[in-house]
Amino acid sequence: HAGLTWTGFRPSDDECVFGYLIPANMFAVVVLKYMSEMLVQVWSNPGLAQKAFKLAQDIDRGITQYGIVHHDIYGKIYAYEVDGNGNYLLMDDANVPSLMSIPYLGYDYDEQIYQNTRRFILSKDNPTYQHGSSVQKGVTTQFQGYG
Repeated sequence: HAGLTWTGFRPSDDECVFGYLIPANMFAVVVLKYMSEMLVQVWSNPGLAQKAFKLAQDIDRGITQYGIVHHDIYGKIYAYEVDGNGNYLLMDDANVPSLMSIPYLGYDYDEQIYQNTRRFILSKDNPTYQHGSSVQKGVTTQFQGYG
């Protein structure tokens, strides 16, 4: 039990290599916490709110346990996908949710790990980072230049 939610496809509709998409799990944590607030304030259902909050905590623990990996150059970074058994994929996708969009999602992230991840994402070490001329740089999706 990894504590993460399984995903078959990325936001770009590419098939996942590993079933646990870390940015989607981060987004789920944010939404579940909002849901728990609404369940108390709007629907007066503290029991269900508690379940939603516990699920958010379980997923967040899974992100911390499996979604943070050590990179030889960048140090601790967030993996894009993991399998919960120690295997992971390092990349990012141009769509949201993505690792680059962590602050936008509202996820409570570790600033140093995010900055390390961002440096990785915007480097030649990221297989989905493409660059041409000085103005043609950015993260693409798998079917747009990766592989």
